[in-house]
Amino acid sequence: MIKKINKHLNKNDKLLKHGLIILIASLGTGFVNYVYQIYMGRTLGPEQYGILGALFSIIYMEMFSLGSISTVTSKLVSEYKAKNKLGEIKALFSFISTRLLAVGFVVMMVTILLRNFISGYLNFPDSSVVYILAVILLIAFIGPIVAGMLNGMQFFVWSGASSFIGSLFKLAAGALLVYLGLGVRGALTGLLIGLLVPMALFLFPAKEVLKAKKKKINHVDVFKYALPAIIIVMATTFIINIDVILARHKLNAFDSGIYTAASTLAKIIWFVSAPLITVMLPKVSPGNGKSILRHTLFYVTLLGAGMSAFYFIAPTFAVKTLFGSSYLDAVGIVGLFGVSVALFSASNVLVVYNLAVRRLMTAFIAIIALLIEVIAINYFAATMLEIVKVVLIVNIILFLSMLAYTKDYLVNGHEA
Repeated sequence: MIKKINKHLNKNDKLLKHGLIILIASLGTGFVNYVYQIYMGRTLGPEQYGILGALFSIIYMEMFSLGSISTVTSKLVSEYKAKNKLGEIKALFSFISTRLLAVGFVVMMVTILLRNFISGYLNFPDSSVVYILAVILLIAFIGPIVAGMLNGMQFFVWSGASSFIGSLFKLAAGALLVYLGLGVRGALTGLLIGLLVPMALFLFPAKEVLKAKKKKINHVDVFKYALPAIIIVMATTFIINIDVILARHKLNAFDSGIYTAASTLAKIIWFVSAPLITVMLPKVSPGNGKSILRHTLFYVTLLGAGMSAFYFIAPTFAVKTLFGSSYLDAVGIVGLFGVSVALFSASNVLVVYNLAVRRLMTAFIAIIALLIEVIAINYFAATMLEIVKVVLIVNIILFLSMLAYTKDYLVNGHEA
C-alpha cells in the first residue's frame, strides 16, 4: 500500500505533492472561512444571513470570474518561468494589474450608482451595505493577478499561506465587528480586511520579479488567449453562484437564508477539490501533462462522490452541526445540492484542462449551460427544491458536454 502511494506521489510532475500543499492550506483556509460563515449564520440569523449570502454571491461571482485572470496569468507566467524570463513576468504583471485597477474603479462607481436598484432587487432593508460591497469589488480585482503570479511560478507554499493568513484576519475582524453590533456591514468589512492581507504578503515572494528589468511582451497573444479564457471562467463561475442570487430574489427572506446555508455546505466539495485543479494548470502548461487530466479527474470525482454520499447519509448531522437547529429546513436539499456541486467540480477539471491546452470552444458549452440555468430558475422554479433540481440538471448537462468535448484527451492521454 505504501509503495503504491509513493508511486502515485511521484507521478505527473509532483501533482499530488504540490496538490497536498495547496490542499492543506486550502483546508485550513476553508475551515476558517466556514467558521466565519457558521458564526455569521448563527449570529445574524436566517434573514440577515440571507442578505449576507446574496452579497457574497455577487462578490464570489466577481472573484471567481476574475479567477480567469488568475488562470491566464498562471499559464503565461509558467511559460515565462520555464525559460527564466523574469523581465517578461514583470511586464505581464504591470500590464494586467494596471488594467484591472482601472476596470475595478469603474465597477465600484457603477455599483454605487446602482445601489438603490441592487437593494430593491435583492430586498435589502437599506442600501448602506452596497457602499462596502463596491469597495470590496474594487479591491478584489487585484487578488487574481497575485494568485496567478504565485501559482504560475509554483510558489504554492506562499500562495496557500497568504490565503490562510488572510482568512484569519477576515474571521477575527468580521466576528469582532458583528459582535460590536455592525451586523452585515461588519461581516463585509472583515472580508475587505482579509482581501488586503494576501496582497501585502505577495511582496515577499515576488521581490525578484519586481526587481527585474521589465521587457516587452506580445500583448496581442495575451489578449487572444485571455478573452475566451475570461468568458469561459466567468460563465462557469456564474453557474455555481448565480442560483443564490436568483433564490434571494424569488424566495422569502427566511427561505433564502436556508438556501444559502445549503449552498454553503455543498460548496465545501468545490473548495476541497479546487487545490488539485489549481495545481494542474501550471503543470500542464510546460507540455508535460501526460495522463494528468485523468488523475486529477479521478481524485476530484472521488472526493465529490464521498462527500455527496455523506450529505445523503447524514444531512441532519451536517446541517445541525455547522448551522444549528434554525437551518434544519436545509436537510431536504443538501444531498442533491452536494451531487450538483460534485458534478460541477468534475466539469471544472475538464474546463481548466482545455484552457491549459488552448482548446477554447468550451466557452459555448459554459454559456449555454448558464443560460439554461437562469431561464429555468426564473420561469420554472418557485421553491428551494425546484431551484436545486434545476441546478442539478444544469450541472449534469455541463459535465456530459465537457466529457464529450474532452473524450480524446481522456481516452488517448494526449499531451498538452
